[in-house]
Parts: sequence; structure tokens; C-alpha cells
Amino acid sequence: MAVAARNPTSRSRAGSARPQTTITDGYRYARGVLFIFGASAVDIFNVLDRGGSRRYLLLLIPIMVVALIRARRRSLVVRRRTVTDKIIFAVWLMGMIGTLYGILQVGGNTTARPLFFPMTLAFLYLLVLESPTDEESAKVLRVMTYVGAVYIGLAAVVNVGILPGLAAFKQFRNAQVAYVMIGIGGAYLMRRWWLFCSLLVLEAVNFAAYPSATSILCTIAMLVTFFITKPHGSRARPYVIGIMALFLGMIALAQLSEVSQITGDYFVAVGKVNANDGRLAIWGEGIHRWQASPFVGEMFTGGTVAQTYRTRNGQILQLPFHNDYVLFLAGGGILGLGLLIAFILSLNFTLVRAYRRFVAQDRGERASLVRLFMVCFNSFFVAAAFNPVLEGLSRSAVIFSMYGLAMLICRDDGAAGSPERTIRRATSFEM
Repeated sequence: MAVAARNPTSRSRAGSARPQTTITDGYRYARGVLFIFGASAVDIFNVLDRGGSRRYLLLLIPIMVVALIRARRRSLVVRRRTVTDKIIFAVWLMGMIGTLYGILQVGGNTTARPLFFPMTLAFLYLLVLESPTDEESAKVLRVMTYVGAVYIGLAAVVNVGILPGLAAFKQFRNAQVAYVMIGIGGAYLMRRWWLFCSLLVLEAVNFAAYPSATSILCTIAMLVTFFITKPHGSRARPYVIGIMALFLGMIALAQLSEVSQITGDYFVAVGKVNANDGRLAIWGEGIHRWQASPFVGEMFTGGTVAQTYRTRNGQILQLPFHNDYVLFLAGGGILGLGLLIAFILSLNFTLVRAYRRFVAQDRGERASLVRLFMVCFNSFFVAAAFNPVLEGLSRSAVIFSMYGLAMLICRDDGAAGSPERTIRRATSFEM
């Protein structure tokens, strides 16, 4: 098990000696990422998604942390990029070129900046040469769990009507449901049964107040993730589950009318307004844009909203696609959507391999953290099929900064956390 290095003892004001424990550069980076994670969770007024340009200052937090880390190192060494890094770099390059062109030439207030500017955070971890130790990984696991728990508690406060005015900001709705899965999943992984049971009760209250099919699907995704990462069993499970998910997705697309009928019955059963017609209309607009340029779509030069018409009076409306996969299809065509799906699959396989390695090494805290990362990402990706997840600045910042932290945890520097071992696994700036 990795052990944090210790500095010589220093004297306190009382004159007694006490040891000081140094922290790794990886944990310094993790604290910057966790700041974004926590800020997004407690942003009850949804300022980070609905505010002005100043909200982009949030992205400077991990950038400044990494800049300070590199200033201390004074080295030109960086980590080697993985296949997953290369995939997300291709997505980022395509999106940034299109977004900047859209800002400078097309204009408008609905550019893809909230999606692709935060994606830059995914590559910061390549500049961090130390991974967190196992003890620091355990701290990250606890912080993520408690942030998720705070989110569930705040959602309950809003949903039971204690602070009813906050419901208008829609902070505690489907696009953020991954926080719920992180809180419950983290409590389960840490075996904090009192916390686990309390969060289940609070989430039951939230579901009764706002019945969400997305939360049901994300719960299923969490259970499937735990099934894939059972310590013992066939290594073919991730591949079987992945093939089944793609197969079911193809069936759902082929039988869209039947799926629409099922969801319509669900809306009636829970007493919610049937949103099928509105969503199908804006999804249809996205498919229409894609058909104009099937391979690369609009190259993300357009906005992140679709135009539709209100059935009642024909009023023109501009709404989010409410499906990030349709957004990528419209904005990036088959290439953009294919890269996004390849990134999701590659990320899951990378995390599964790292999880198995840590289990084999009997490093339980690190293995549990990797499992929780999988719950986090898969919950966001499931919610993205029915909600504008990646279109929100705070959520994109969370996803891509968390991606960097997850890769840093997976690319462990050995039991001793030796910088020399790290450098041998890195390369120069000739990337």
C-alpha cells in the first residue's frame, strides 16, 4: 500500500514536536477537481449553468492548481496519452474548431462553449506526475460520497416544500441525478450502512415528490456497474453488457412508437405532463440537421438548442435537445457521435481493467474509488439520453475534470509513489 512521505517534524507554537505529512501532487489536483464537484452540487440557484460569462472562472480552479504544481516541478515531462485521451482529444479538437468558428462568424447566444471549454480540463492530469496515494484515494472516495449525500439532502429540502422557491431553478432534477447515485453508491462501497439507509429514505421522498424515470434508469445503470465490477466472475461481463446495451438501444430506436407509448403511460401513471411530443419534435429537428450533413453534421458551429413550435398556438420555441446523443449527431454527424460512444466504451473498459488490477493487489480503497467513478460516469451518460447534461457548464466541468482524476487514479505510480517511476511512465512534450 502506498504510504505518504513525511517531512521532518516541526515545532508548534506550544513548542511540542508534531509530524507533518506531505501530500502528493495528485491529491493537490484532486482537491481542485473536488472543489468543482462540490460547487456544482450546492449551486442551488443554478448560477453555474444559467449565469453569465463569469461562470467560466470556475474552470480556472484546476488550471491554477496544475500551474502551481508544474511551477514547483520545473520539468518538461508529461504523461503519455492513452487511447481514451486520444479519442476525447479528437472530440475536443472538432468541437473547439467548430465552436470558435461559430462564435466569431455565426454569433448567437447558444454556442457549444459550455460543452467544449470545460472539456479542456480532461487533459490537465497529463501534467501531474504523481498519483494520489491509497490513503488519499480513500479521502477522495469519502468526499465524493458526502457531496452526493449533501445533494440528496438539499433535494429533499426543496422537494418537501421547505424552500419551495428553489424548485424553479431546476437544480435538483434529472440532469444532476448522477449526484444521487454517487451518494448512495459511495455509502454502499464504504459500508456506511446508517448513511446508506438514510440516503435511500431521502431519495424515496425525492422520488415521491418528483417521479423521475431517469432516476430509475440511472439506478439500473449503477446496479449493472456493480455487477460488472464484482470481484469474482467472468471477465467477459463488460463486453456482454456493452453488446446488450447497444442491442437494446437499436431496438428502442427501431420501435420508437412503442417506446413512446410506454413512456406516455408512465407520465399518466405518475401524474406528470406527457413530454413525448415536445421531445420527439426537438429530436426530429436534430435528425433533420444531421441529414443535411451526415458525416460531420454542423461541425458544432451552430447552437445547442433546437427550434420547435408550441402545439397550442404555433409559437416558436428554442429548447435544448434534451438528448446529448442527438446533439452530437446534429453537431458532429456520424463522426462526432461515433467518437462520443467510443469515448464512453473506452473509458469503461479502462476503469474495469484498473479496478481488477487494484483488487488483485488487495488495494480496496483504490478499487472502490474506481467503482464509484464508473457509477458517476455511467449515471451521467444514461441521463444524457433524456436530458441536456453535457450542455450545462457545471456538469461538463464535473465530467471532464473527474475524467482526469479517474485517469490519474488508474495510472498508478506504484506502491511507493516514486516520482522516478512516474517519469519512466511519461514522455517529453513531443506528444
